[in-house]
Amino acid sequence: MAGYWLEATTAELDEALAVQSGFDARALELLTRTLQEAIDAGELALGVPVEDMARAVVSIIEAIILPLKRQSRGETESLLRALAYTFFKAHACGGALPARALALSI
Repeated sequence: MAGYWLEATTAELDEALAVQSGFDARALELLTRTLQEAIDAGELALGVPVEDMARAVVSIIEAIILPLKRQSRGETESLLRALAYTFFKAHACGGALPARALALSI
């Protein structure tokens, strides 16, 4: 996400990019591990490698960061609920996760 705010041509970017790179790696590792735990527990079935799904989820989140800044809190919650519902409706092994996604609040 550093690319969204690191556009100044005179800024020293090396340290900021290094911090962002570390953050990205940790976030991807955490999401991959969390998805794998859900698969192992029989709660999710992905159909693609877990690492690919984790990267896809990160890409979607990065893509919506800027538009979310222009939306109200209610609009943001509605969008995130819809995305979570869609993900769990497609990949959850049981019926509870999609319904829980609809109840999410930020």
